Amino acid sequence: MRILRSSILSLVAMAIGAAACAQTDVWDLQRCLDHARQENLSMRQAMLNIESANEDVRLAKSAFAPSVSASSSQAVSYSPLFDNGQFAYSANYNIGASMTLYDGGKLIYSKKLAALTAEIREAGLLSSRKELEMNILTAYLQVLYAHEALLTAQENMVLADADLDRAKILRQAGKITVSELAQVESQWSQDNYNLTAGRNALRTAVMNLKHLLELEIDTPFDIAYPEISDLEVMESLPEMMAVYERALQSMPQIKEAQQNLESSELNTKIARSGWYPSLSLSASIGGNYNTLRLPDESLGSQFVGSLGPSLSLGINIPIYDRRQTRTSVNKAKINRQQSQLNYEQAVKTVATYVESLYIDAESAQANYQAAKKKQEAAEESYRYTSEQYKAGMRNTVELLNARQSLIGAQETLTRSRYQAVISLQLLNIIQDYPVHIGANQ
Repeated sequence: MRILRSSILSLVAMAIGAAACAQTDVWDLQRCLDHARQENLSMRQAMLNIESANEDVRLAKSAFAPSVSASSSQAVSYSPLFDNGQFAYSANYNIGASMTLYDGGKLIYSKKLAALTAEIREAGLLSSRKELEMNILTAYLQVLYAHEALLTAQENMVLADADLDRAKILRQAGKITVSELAQVESQWSQDNYNLTAGRNALRTAVMNLKHLLELEIDTPFDIAYPEISDLEVMESLPEMMAVYERALQSMPQIKEAQQNLESSELNTKIARSGWYPSLSLSASIGGNYNTLRLPDESLGSQFVGSLGPSLSLGINIPIYDRRQTRTSVNKAKINRQQSQLNYEQAVKTVATYVESLYIDAESAQANYQAAKKKQEAAEESYRYTSEQYKAGMRNTVELLNARQSLIGAQETLTRSRYQAVISLQLLNIIQDYPVHIGANQ
């Protein structure tokens, strides 16, 4: 059985190598991750949100500078009682600047809030990136799992062909009944169905990965199939608390929850600034002219004569605003409490996730070791039963049962192998460690 599997793996490797020579556009896990980080629509949307937040930061900083504006008004009037009626044209020109000197700290807190919001958007981008990496990793390993399951189905089909040929010979020799031959043929049909289903499962897994990468339907897409060793499956696990502490430091969801808590505190301070007086400074210079003054005074001399500066200092003291500030402060406090709860929930979620992944990894490794022994025993049992069947010492039902046990053991071994690899690599992702699949990753 092992020789057969090695032969099939060698043929598949040769086929993949030939395909690689003909078409070099082969996607390994790292390429999938790199492509998704750059091209995924959600990632690109998150980056645009960061750019928008950075614009808000620039706006908040510019709020400390004075605002400058120019204005002009033009008017035409008619005076029917003046010299039997006369039209007059007048104009006023002004340029002024104003700035806030003090507003209870609202501008300062708003600038800090804008900068913190940009950091929250960046943490959100990292959170989306990690989630995307987990999805890509899972989808990629699903392809590898479906590929190995297909190899197993091909192996079983070879055995089914051999069993059917042997059964036909035994039937011709009169050593088995028509009913027993029909049972072997039925099992052959089932194995052939499983082979077809395996091919479809692999195509579906590749399609899902391709869609997750958001590739066009006509994009060439060949997957690299690295060989996963027992050392990789049985990679030693660090202490669970060490994983948890590392995850708390590296998981962007925790950082995002912390920043949201800080943001709620700033919003509370901004709301409280409504209780404080505000102080503003304004300055302007302007002039005007009117045609009714002509010809005694020219337009230019009128404008120059009226041109003059002004400076004003204004203070606004809030007395009663119909409870608007009080309501804003109370709501900000409530939002802060909600942010605190969200932070605590994020910590608990990470703890639960880490523990779940850790238990999955331990269980999958233990299951893999048990499945290896079970598969070896099933192989030996099938080999022994097959030899006795040839000698007429076992019946068809016993042969088929032995092969069903072998098929089940193979499926269990494959499933436990990839469950262990997925859990181990997800633990790497949440600790911000690089992922690696196979020797060439």
